[in-house]
Amino acid sequence: MSDRQCNATAVFVLLSAAVLGYFGTIGSGFVSDDFVLVHRAATDGYFTSWGGEDGSTFFRPVTTLSYLSDFRIWGSNPAGFHVTNVLWHFLAGTAVFLLLFSVLKQSRIQRPCLLAILSSVLFVSLASHSESVAWISGRTDVLATAFALFSIFFFYRYMSKPSTLEAVFAVVFFFLGLLAKESVIVTPLLWGALFVYSSSTGNENHSRSKWLLAVSLLLTGVYLAFRIFPDGNFFSNMKSGGFLNISATGMAESLVRYSFRVFIPPLPVSFRHLVLSHPALVPATLFLLVVPLGIAVHRKADRNQKWLLVLLAGSFVISLLPVLSMKVSLFDTRSERFLYLPSVFASGFLTVAVASVFRKTGTAVVILVVLTIIQGIFLHRSSENWRQAGVLCSHISESVSEYHPDSVFILAVPDSFHGAYVFRNGLNEAVALLTGEEGDYTVYCKIGSYGDSLFCENAELPDSGETERTVITCVDGTMRRAPAGLLSRKALVLQR
Repeated sequence: MSDRQCNATAVFVLLSAAVLGYFGTIGSGFVSDDFVLVHRAATDGYFTSWGGEDGSTFFRPVTTLSYLSDFRIWGSNPAGFHVTNVLWHFLAGTAVFLLLFSVLKQSRIQRPCLLAILSSVLFVSLASHSESVAWISGRTDVLATAFALFSIFFFYRYMSKPSTLEAVFAVVFFFLGLLAKESVIVTPLLWGALFVYSSSTGNENHSRSKWLLAVSLLLTGVYLAFRIFPDGNFFSNMKSGGFLNISATGMAESLVRYSFRVFIPPLPVSFRHLVLSHPALVPATLFLLVVPLGIAVHRKADRNQKWLLVLLAGSFVISLLPVLSMKVSLFDTRSERFLYLPSVFASGFLTVAVASVFRKTGTAVVILVVLTIIQGIFLHRSSENWRQAGVLCSHISESVSEYHPDSVFILAVPDSFHGAYVFRNGLNEAVALLTGEEGDYTVYCKIGSYGDSLFCENAELPDSGETERTVITCVDGTMRRAPAGLLSRKALVLQR
């Protein structure tokens, strides 16, 4: 198969996989932060809305521009926003294919086209991507990853055959990635990993690539200076947001969690007590999964495959550096978006490892296809939670909009639905988008998860003064008047 035929096949397969995996989310509604972002696009415009409530913490103008563009095209119709997410996910998958195909060809590894397609389709189908793709606000990671991957791809092409155009593309895509999400600041380190890999394998003559690495580091320094010096509270804001709360133990725990959750779907809630009471259970499980594979790879992989696996494993760890102070949930989809960039290299690692252990092409293909199908099944389950969360948001905002903000006490609004965010914030913006009128509703009590938590603790209401207020609470997925006598108890029961 020629390179052109391989590229065309990859585009068709990846687009099909992306649409098939997320077709059900296109009809989903807005949830949580989505309302805030869309409301800002509608009222503030571009320059007064840069992607976060605290502009000194989040500076993501490219992401903000994408939301504003969607709003100009689709208005407040969530379907258009979801289509955009799926298309960007497809583009990220395409970048995975292009990068891995180029590296595999230059590394003289057999069947580079097939392995690159299998790896990129696995990436597109991963269940751990539901938060990034099914959640409109998760687009930040998809955009940043797509730009970072294209940057790495063009840097690798520049190492193979230096040209001004390749260098410009590499730098521009890196810069766009930084302006989409700050976590891709590790891109120069990923360039460096490729540089070392090429030097070790002796495949490239890239002495001129050093200056491009220097340019990327200079650009990183300029970006950091722009972020830090204008605002004296930058580091305190980052620390309060959890981004700089780093300890060696916490980072090690996060590394284990991320490594475990790349391919493993959320554990059942019934496992929570077992896992929390036995902290070594997850690391031990990961050890039992990884070590046998590592032994098999050591015995059967050739030199080129081993070097490539080292590159992919190292890139996985590098891409996790910005988020090691954060934790991904073991029991639902919360914070899975932090896995989006690292999963690129995890998918490549698994594909190359399987291909090196099972030398027969048919066996390796069957194993990888089965793994991809399994991921697709769990992806469907996770995406359904996001669809249901959108339904809850629609019902709740419609119910709340029937009341004036000064005439109602709001209780027991769900924060999430099995990890899919509902109204951890954004209720006022949701009502404003629905009615066209601004209002300041106050939620006096939130529950954790609509699917799991059945009570709302310590719901103490303030004195309503001379104004008589109605108390409404979440019952069967909508907001209704609280049952008589409910206010005499501090614990307000939430009915499913």
